[in-house]
Amino acid sequence: VAYTDAIKATTGAELTITGNGTVSADWGAIVAMKDAKVVVVNGTFYGNESEVVFVQNSASVEILGGSFKSIEYPEFTLNLKDSARDTASIVVKGGKYFNFNPADNAAEGANTNFVAPGYTVEQEGDWYVVK
Repeated sequence: VAYTDAIKATTGAELTITGNGTVSADWGAIVAMKDAKVVVVNGTFYGNESEVVFVQNSASVEILGGSFKSIEYPEFTLNLKDSARDTASIVVKGGKYFNFNPADNAAEGANTNFVAPGYTVEQEGDWYVVK
């Protein structure tokens, strides 16, 4: 079985994702690698069998808004490649996350916090909303 990513930014790419569309993928709905920089302004993103956002190498993803849901593994909704924890980054300044608290999760070990200083997370049912 071949698994595919939906949006993949790599090698110097600078990508801003806007609009109210829906992106769904077997693996990562958004994958950033090498030294790519991705900004998510809004949209709906699903990872069916893995994480929704996956970042590796020296890439970065900044999330300003949007809706994020991992169908099978919500604990890895936002995920850094283990070997890139010191070089890759995910910074959350908005959005909502299904069964995933971006300020307190185990994606990179206990108490992982991807939320930028000055932002808060409120739980609304099964969703965590960053404001």
